[in-house]
Amino acid sequence: MLLSAATRFRFPWFPPAMAPYSLLQSQRPTLYSSRRKFFAIAAVLLSILIASSLWYKDDTLCQLSIRIPTCTSQKAAASPQTFVHQNIVVASVFGFHFDVWLALVWTIQRVLKGHGHVQVYGDVPFAYDFDTILDRLGLYHGSIKDPAELMNDIRRNTAIDLVIFGTCSVDLRHWHDELLAAWDARDDDHKFQLACTPHHQAELGWHPLITPWARRNSIRLLPISKHVGGAFRKEFKDLGGSLDPKLHSAGLGLVPIDTHVPILDLPHLPDKSGRHVLINAVIQGSFAEDRRSYPYTFENLIRSLHENPTSWGYRPLGDGPSFIPDTTLVDPPFKLHLVGSGWIDLPPQLKNVVEFHVSLNYSQYYDVMAEMDVCVPAFGPSDEYYALQASSTVAMCLEVNVPILATPRMREAYTHIDDDRVSIAYPSVMTEIDAIIALRTQSAATFLASDPSKLGRTMGSNAAVQQAVEQMMAKGWVRSKKGFEATKSEIWAANEDVVKKILLGLP
Repeated sequence: MLLSAATRFRFPWFPPAMAPYSLLQSQRPTLYSSRRKFFAIAAVLLSILIASSLWYKDDTLCQLSIRIPTCTSQKAAASPQTFVHQNIVVASVFGFHFDVWLALVWTIQRVLKGHGHVQVYGDVPFAYDFDTILDRLGLYHGSIKDPAELMNDIRRNTAIDLVIFGTCSVDLRHWHDELLAAWDARDDDHKFQLACTPHHQAELGWHPLITPWARRNSIRLLPISKHVGGAFRKEFKDLGGSLDPKLHSAGLGLVPIDTHVPILDLPHLPDKSGRHVLINAVIQGSFAEDRRSYPYTFENLIRSLHENPTSWGYRPLGDGPSFIPDTTLVDPPFKLHLVGSGWIDLPPQLKNVVEFHVSLNYSQYYDVMAEMDVCVPAFGPSDEYYALQASSTVAMCLEVNVPILATPRMREAYTHIDDDRVSIAYPSVMTEIDAIIALRTQSAATFLASDPSKLGRTMGSNAAVQQAVEQMMAKGWVRSKKGFEATKSEIWAANEDVVKKILLGLP
């Protein structure tokens, strides 16, 4: 049709104003009739092109590719309709960690986009008024059922194809025997998968319960930090080499292990990029010395206050029991905030320096945390938080856009904060207090000074240390809200990729 039209219309690209006058006079009826046909055909072709671009608007590669079968298969693979798991339950009988597993529910619902169903089982109301946060952020759209109903629902509804436990060490112990019996009772076409979120690899009491599920190729782990997943991989690899046939034949080394970082999308966080003086640092967590190195932090803070009280915004201690804020100074005094629960002895010298925030609900907690300048991990001498256990501090500080002081060791363990947009890298030869005072005063001269009275703490003659400290100082402590949001968006995208893989039934 196009060929015949073009043959009849000998000069299709001459507009009337440019065509020879004799041609226009002699062929006027034919010319205008042919032009109408041409533009009609062009309009049809343009409509086809627009429709094609709309069809492939979700896949840029397919827009550019002529391999239509490949594009079709790619779109089919990404379609929610092809998810193996579309009837999911998420459950826990543990009274805490709901902010962790409800963050996972939030990801699942985003990925499903309505092409599936999620049912939550938990003890409500949640502690510390987390129900308010749940509703405010829209983490879950549906009813929350009593955990006591879970097993009856699994036995009755064979469409349930994925069971997720929020805290493995508690939930798998609680439901294991009944759940395994329910799995065995189903026929091969109605088996379900179990996904379990561990928080601490060294909690070994429940680990034998993994073996029967691994033997059935029906369990996967979903820790909240990659280093915890690495600890489980090492354990399973070691067990795979066991001389016990029950262990090495179970296939533990084939158990899929992924990471889902539980970061919530909190609204209305302040933009602190204009701040110039570091005033508020926070240690978050329970007031337990086996979890945080409170005495060591207090000792270092007192020492530094004695050395240079005005840099911290205080008067010399003198004969008084506590350092007192120096109101003659321009900059406000430094405050160390402790946010958590429990009890800890505070040295009297720090009575005016340390501020406690005890047993806050989640809304109050987020409000207090969001105003902090830096987070202080204050991890103890144990390697648990670096190798075996995920600290809530890392997730909490990232949620509220507060940069965390992090040694290379910490950034290597918590890879999602190995990012200058959200953390402050400082060399491990410094204490956290050394780093804070250097950043507050915008000078590391005191730390780098070669003072014989401070041997063992200052490193002025070490060129490598000096370079690391100078790099920390050059980057400063202020982090932009935009940088935090970009990092969190990347984490949420990675979480969605993990959930897609699980719902597609991929190892």
